[in-house]
Amino acid sequence: MRIPSEARCYDLVAVGGWTLYDHIFQMQHYPRPGETVELLPDSVVNKTYWGDCVFNVAAVAAGLGLKVAVLSVVGNDFPSCGYPEALAKLGIESKYLTIDQRLPSGHSFLFSDPEGDGFCLSWRGASLFQDEYTPSQEPLKQAKIVVINEAFDGFTLAGAQGAADAGALIISNGMLGTADSELLDEYLTCIDLLCISEAEGKMLLERLGIETENDILSHGPQAVIVTHGARGSEVITADGKTQVIPVLTDRVVDVNGAGDSFVAGVATGLLRELPLIDAVRFGAGVASFVIEAVGCQTNLPTWEQAFARAFQDK
Repeated sequence: MRIPSEARCYDLVAVGGWTLYDHIFQMQHYPRPGETVELLPDSVVNKTYWGDCVFNVAAVAAGLGLKVAVLSVVGNDFPSCGYPEALAKLGIESKYLTIDQRLPSGHSFLFSDPEGDGFCLSWRGASLFQDEYTPSQEPLKQAKIVVINEAFDGFTLAGAQGAADAGALIISNGMLGTADSELLDEYLTCIDLLCISEAEGKMLLERLGIETENDILSHGPQAVIVTHGARGSEVITADGKTQVIPVLTDRVVDVNGAGDSFVAGVATGLLRELPLIDAVRFGAGVASFVIEAVGCQTNLPTWEQAFARAFQDK
């Protein structure tokens, strides 16, 4: 994994945008078609949490000690909603955000059952217009690692391409298979490290018309990480496939944000010069803290806490 060795202003820049606000609900079980399912009695139905993959990655990375900036399109409510103050408290640079005045920022309604299966309903708000903008190139030129996230549109692609031109390491987080057909190949040629869940991987394979994650390497990425929740993850490179055992916790409260925190952990591990396999194990350690509380930015570990848990058996 190539990471710039020279001094740069930002360890990590997160690019993309979907919805800012999360409403999180715990179901008794996953619904069958047409079924009404009750929420668990201890569900907090009137609380809103800070969210969005871009800001989740940024928040976790900042908590681990990185210098972080965000590039996204947010709504007309952003200056007064309290999020700028929350980001500033974490030390995240938000001056490069684009505010669209036509709509407020979006909301996501996340439902999950005790087994961790679930779904998300989103009203995107201002991020629907994200493709009309171009991200600032200034932070991209000063980043060591750039993490790209949904929406995988022209805005995010411009971020990836700008980062590639500047020599940053580019990590893709999540649903790359949702990118428009004319953009997908361009994305893959920019990406160094592709992080996807098992379901996201299946979607991407279908889009590319290939059979295995190993085939993705021929499209550009140096490595592919496929996460399998409590079953750990796989790291696929030209040298083969490596299984990485999970980092478990006895207190699983809310699995939302696990993938974003994992990616932030992997990026931090690579910046701290961990080998890729150890960085993946560290990412799992980071995610194990985030799932211990409701909300994607609620239970953020320090580097020392995550490292101790991830490598407690060594």
